[in-house]
Amino acid sequence: MSIEEIINLFETADVLKLVAIFFMFNISIIAIELMLDFGASKHRRWKDTGANIAIYFMGQITNKTFVGTLALMGLLPPYLLLPYEIPMTAWTWVLSVLAADFTYYWMHRTEHKHHILWGLHSAPFLEGL
Repeated sequence: MSIEEIINLFETADVLKLVAIFFMFNISIIAIELMLDFGASKHRRWKDTGANIAIYFMGQITNKTFVGTLALMGLLPPYLLLPYEIPMTAWTWVLSVLAADFTYYWMHRTEHKHHILWGLHSAPFLEGL
């Protein structure tokens, strides 16, 4: 599979349409919350809100860039050296999601057990891994 085919896969995959719909749903919920905050008499600290949003996006950009680079460096050589190709089927996706969930569970559990890794741990809203 060439780089062009990979890019085309990302552009045409139906699952990315679902991701876009979910993203728009989340943005809509945030907009509704902001409108409710404007209408409420509750005092909102907008500087804190702006700082949280900026920290979130900077964390996403740096984290995704770093993780993406590591993934490309770690996964591209085995992919190029494998003598067979894994087909893209429903079972492949199911097994991939289970493998990702399994590795995330153990990473998260390890972060809770070892204090040195606690700095990597964050609230789910800000978590980028």
